[in-house]
Amino acid sequence: MYALDDFFDMEGPSQLSWSLWKSWQEESRQKQILDADAFLTKHFYPLGMKGNTLVIDVSDPDPKNFIIEFIYETYAQKTGIKLIGNRVGDFPCPLHARSLMSEYLTVRETGQPLCHEIDQTMLDLSRNYRRILLPLRGQDKKISKVLVVSRLMRPVEKLPAPAPIPTPANLAPRPSATI
Repeated sequence: MYALDDFFDMEGPSQLSWSLWKSWQEESRQKQILDADAFLTKHFYPLGMKGNTLVIDVSDPDPKNFIIEFIYETYAQKTGIKLIGNRVGDFPCPLHARSLMSEYLTVRETGQPLCHEIDQTMLDLSRNYRRILLPLRGQDKKISKVLVVSRLMRPVEKLPAPAPIPTPANLAPRPSATI
């Protein structure tokens, strides 16, 4: 996890995450937490969503029930995994699901952005990426959405299939001992 200033010193102004962070930061000085619909309409949708972006509905009290509302260009789509409209708790990798639930809940409860650089191996894929999570509020003035913007630091790699685990059926027969 990075301090926000360090994260954006590394990202630079040409990155979508930097642009959205600066917009979020400037507007949040005037308001405690930004309105989700207004912020997404003004800044997010017009940018063309270049990069890995998600909008997560975090309004349910149970993090397992957080819903993936929007995705643009994620590695999961390239593997055929359908995520839009699904609960975060149903993500195909339980370890990743628990991590996401924890991070989205932290952003919802603190009202503060989170920044990470992650080196990950999951579902036979390896990737390294940077990510920012921005809290946004709903009509009831509570944080109801998290905008997630990430950028690959190296291409996603498909890992070779692991060697089969030896079982009695695929072990070579042992020579029998005779007495």
